[in-house]
Amino acid sequence: MDHVKVRLTGFFAVHAPDGRSLRPKGQKPAGLLAYLCYVRGKEVTRDRLIDLLWSDRMQKQGQDSLRQALHVIRSALNDYSSPVISTSRTGVSVHPEHLDYDLWHSDGTIDETIADTFLEDLENISPVFDEWLAQARREVSHRQVLRAERLLAGVDLASDPNEALRLATTILTLDPTNEPAARAAMKIHANRGEVGHARRIFDDLRVRLQAVDLDASGKTVAVIQSVTSQNALTAGEATHLAVRETAFSPPSEADIPLVELATAPANGSAQGYDAVFEEFFDRLVSRMIQMPEIRVRTDSTAGTLSGSEYRLLIAPAARGDSTRVVLRLSAGNGESFWSSRADLSHDATDETVDVQVDTVVTRMLPSLEEHIYRGINGEPATAYANYILARRTFLAAYPDDYMEQVMQYLHRAIELDPEFLPAIERLIMYYNTGAFMSRPGANHSAPREKAYKLAQQLLFLNSQYPNAHVRMAWCLLWQGKYQSAERSLRRAMELKPYDPHMLNVLATALVYLGHHDTAERYYNMAQDRLLHDMDFQRTDYGELHYLKREFETALSWLETPEVRTPYRTLFWRAPTYAQLGRLAEARQDVSDMIEDLRQRWRGSEPFNPEAGVEWLCHMKPYRRASDRDLLIDGFNKAGLKIHARSFPLEVR
Repeated sequence: MDHVKVRLTGFFAVHAPDGRSLRPKGQKPAGLLAYLCYVRGKEVTRDRLIDLLWSDRMQKQGQDSLRQALHVIRSALNDYSSPVISTSRTGVSVHPEHLDYDLWHSDGTIDETIADTFLEDLENISPVFDEWLAQARREVSHRQVLRAERLLAGVDLASDPNEALRLATTILTLDPTNEPAARAAMKIHANRGEVGHARRIFDDLRVRLQAVDLDASGKTVAVIQSVTSQNALTAGEATHLAVRETAFSPPSEADIPLVELATAPANGSAQGYDAVFEEFFDRLVSRMIQMPEIRVRTDSTAGTLSGSEYRLLIAPAARGDSTRVVLRLSAGNGESFWSSRADLSHDATDETVDVQVDTVVTRMLPSLEEHIYRGINGEPATAYANYILARRTFLAAYPDDYMEQVMQYLHRAIELDPEFLPAIERLIMYYNTGAFMSRPGANHSAPREKAYKLAQQLLFLNSQYPNAHVRMAWCLLWQGKYQSAERSLRRAMELKPYDPHMLNVLATALVYLGHHDTAERYYNMAQDRLLHDMDFQRTDYGELHYLKREFETALSWLETPEVRTPYRTLFWRAPTYAQLGRLAEARQDVSDMIEDLRQRWRGSEPFNPEAGVEWLCHMKPYRRASDRDLLIDGFNKAGLKIHARSFPLEVR
């Protein structure tokens, strides 16, 4: 049959091949059909659809409402109902092979040129649907930017300036703070003699960045300086830009490992095989390019690998209605030391491919770092080697002064390369919490001031680095600026952190902001990708389930105290026991926690139990008073009196 046309951008619309509107009447039936069209062929359970649109109703009412909405949709689709939509006892789906979308090209890639708002007229349908819609809008915009960035990277500015300018303009329309696109556009206009236009692009970019407390990076400043004369700048601007340029000069020689991506000949063939593999490969390249821990080369014919470089061989094979991708990482001497695989159905969704890509890179990176670590001999001479030793020292947590050694390695890494993002990001974490978690009683204020300045610098260097926004969110949390912290976290989630430890850090911030269900989703993502067993993450799960009042589940995560800081686990296990009525065990944990704090105490005043517990409470910047009150209630039941004044100040 001729395809039904679906418009997901702007006002939601469904049209028959002859132009007749097939959009169902009513916001909820329209929202239901739009959601099913967006997920493209995936069967969605009836329970999920009820939760999406009728979460405020009892189960029976929700089921009746879903049946009625499906009836409205089928009536609106009329003759196209059977080919387009299918229902089963458990789920509902649409058949994308009978639909023409405005949002995707025929090959399944997203159309980066559309700037209209995704499902603009379907807001305020239900709280759950609105939350999905906001996330989907961010997802669509993010994918459009990624595709446009990939296309722009493949265009030569000199030989095809019109196409490059079109793509750069598209990116800036979708993301006005995108500095690489702004730099490309400025260079093209400058080459055409349109210096004023280049300057307007820079000025607009700078205004957009300053609106979120950022400024243009050194690379962008260098471009505007090269295309405009210093006389065109005010004296204040010239001084400011000169300071920015000298403060962050790049290292003379990169020491970050180079990974060359090469594809093996295809094995087998099947319908959909090429498309899904190409999508996987493109997204893998895009993700690895975003990772500041490595450099990437995709020209598999370029030269012979040196001993310090690595090759990632990607071998696809058709397996019926799916594609298996086998990956093998080798050193320059031919030694293979890591392998993995990804299985993708030929109708895999974008989200499925992304999950497989992130799983691959988060498993590959620790193995690559381990291989490099074992090759370090003597005093580390590069920023990257110091960073690797810092990570290894932190994981080993030995000897007692391991944190001092970690900090020394990171400071040395930044001295050698002031723009090495991973080292700056780790240093922020240790200044915010790690530097004194093993030293209870230590003053928080001075280290956190350093962390905040480093977070500003990190965002200045690369505002597209998701970890930078997570670290800034934590700095803002400690300042009690909850709305700003949440904005930073939302931006981080749009940029999609890949490191499992960072996903865990993001989830903990969501816990303190009161978004417990979203936090659990990110904790689970971290657990799925984690290579090393970090016992503090079990404590994090315990805290989450305690605040969700799931005390039995919380206790299952808190059975074994952390090796480095047992008092953290005991701090949550004591009130958990108390809420379950196991008061003797709760009181024993309180006693053990206080004794552990006493032995580690680094406060300016002699230790006393009240000061120790207050120090711990001050490490819990809860936005919701109910979370704080639940913890107070648990400790009071356990025989330890704590008060609201023991916690950080509320919302500012």
